[in-house]
Amino acid sequence: MARQSSIDLRHEVQRLHEETLAAALSKKTDPRKEYGKNFGLGPFGNLPKKARKILDCSEDWEVLRRMLRNKHKWIRPVKEWSPRGKSMTSILTSLINHLFCEYKMPAFWFSVWYTRAQHRAVAADGVITELDTTLLRDINLFIELAQGQSLYKLVKTEKFILPFTKKQCHAFMAQRGVKNVVSAARWTQIQTFGGDRRLAQVICNTGWGDSFASGPRSEAFRAGVIQWFCNQGMIDPVQVGPLIDFIDHSRTENPEWSMKGRTGQSLMRAMQDWHDGLAAQRATIQGAARKPPPEKFDPCGVGGWRWNRKSKDKRTGKVTVEHWKIEEILTYEDLRTEGRDLRHCVASYAWSLARGDKAIFSLQCNHERRLTIEVHVPTKTIVQARGLLNRKAEPHYVDLMRRWANDEGITLAERALMRAW
Repeated sequence: MARQSSIDLRHEVQRLHEETLAAALSKKTDPRKEYGKNFGLGPFGNLPKKARKILDCSEDWEVLRRMLRNKHKWIRPVKEWSPRGKSMTSILTSLINHLFCEYKMPAFWFSVWYTRAQHRAVAADGVITELDTTLLRDINLFIELAQGQSLYKLVKTEKFILPFTKKQCHAFMAQRGVKNVVSAARWTQIQTFGGDRRLAQVICNTGWGDSFASGPRSEAFRAGVIQWFCNQGMIDPVQVGPLIDFIDHSRTENPEWSMKGRTGQSLMRAMQDWHDGLAAQRATIQGAARKPPPEKFDPCGVGGWRWNRKSKDKRTGKVTVEHWKIEEILTYEDLRTEGRDLRHCVASYAWSLARGDKAIFSLQCNHERRLTIEVHVPTKTIVQARGLLNRKAEPHYVDLMRRWANDEGITLAERALMRAW
């Protein structure tokens, strides 16, 4: 009896599943009929005969509509198009190339065709009309560049929002491996301002890597901030995002707020005060505030190093001994002293040191601080070294670092020895 009940239950579940599937299929629109309603009488009417995937990807039909709105700028007829690629994106990209491109465009520029408009309205004929002026502007820029217009001329006429120089225009159009136009612009700024790849990756993961500012003046301000970051060198990448949040907040509160005269240490202090204020507000609700950095840090497991060298003054003949050492900074007070003596923002690493992600070592001669060294703890790699005012390591300091790295079995990354790209 129990077995019969189990069989009946399985039959009932199967029946309900079939009914649900049938109901879903009855509501599903016929893609061929839907495509014909949207494009049947236009130049794209016979497109599915060449690329059948177009019928199955109705969410990408908006790209076709954007092409139709710019039909007066086509340089070749649709009927001469030969599809390339297997994915829907590659197929549409080959169509964009065929219709609009007289010259080869960087891959990141095609993202403007696939960007979703933030505001839409349905016209009387049922066709979606875009109201996002930024999107329309970017598509027009793409077409002008693809058909031979100079980017520098677009900058001069303020059609392109960033105040790029000729050198920056060239570097921008040569970018590869970036996801969109904004990211390409940020990589260009950081590259030409003397920053490094790590900073570019961090900034592109903030809101500044997803969209441009509201106008040329705001973008000029952002360019100044990015250049400021590039000049800092010894600043914890973990702190870049929070600093940008603080800068955006300050700029919103006071449009005249600027970076003029601000050092890394002063900006970190101002950001910390702002975060403390926010934490105090959250503490009234959640009962917990942001903790300050600890006074002491745990050792990372990499030992220090000492070396003595005698030197003779050629004029007086006096022999002096130089006592060189590399030692790990294990207190917050020493970290602040390191930043104050060498005039950079290494104090921003306090929270990373507390988590154990990174370690900071100080190269000293006769107790005088000469170089600050950042070690990535999980990989035991020296990733950055900066002297007074973020200067790159001098050849003699590099030699000492190599000897220390060999003795301790750690790696000295080549990017630690260069100032920029």
